[in-house]
Amino acid sequence: MSNYAPNPEDEQVYRNLQNKTLGNVETTDIVKLTDPTFIQATNQDALITYNTLNESTFRSSGTLIPDKVKLTITTCSDSGVKNTVFEPQKGETWLLNVADVTMSGGSGTTVHEMWIQMDSRNVRFYYYSVGDNNVILTTDGNWPAQPFYIQYPCKLIYEWTNATHTSAAFACIMQKIT
Repeated sequence: MSNYAPNPEDEQVYRNLQNKTLGNVETTDIVKLTDPTFIQATNQDALITYNTLNESTFRSSGTLIPDKVKLTITTCSDSGVKNTVFEPQKGETWLLNVADVTMSGGSGTTVHEMWIQMDSRNVRFYYYSVGDNNVILTTDGNWPAQPFYIQYPCKLIYEWTNATHTSAAFACIMQKIT
């Protein structure tokens, strides 16, 4: 690797992100700037700068990004309906840490299903039938091997089926990777 460094005064990324700190720059900010860049010699300085930016924001390490944890809670009101419970933005990869469901208004056995949706196609990766109203999905023996990652353009979908319940509150904690 050479000791060459681009002139920061010439790099538009610095002007575009000058009001952001490393702690509050988002993946969408970086993607807007890097996506239209062609891989060509005339863009060498920009490519080096983007690499520096990605390393500084922990986007290139493939490990957890500090302080980028998200709790999502989705109320799913209708039995037998697929609900989007998490949707990464372009350029993002997330790790699903834990998921649970709290059922309301009713009793009996409930079927819990989770799907990954891409291009309007649903692929089921989890199925669980249980009579408990409070279920920690990630501790169930049917849960897929961890770690479980989801990235753009996929969506995490949850569906419950039970004739007597009135709603399900699906909660998950996600940790950002990139």
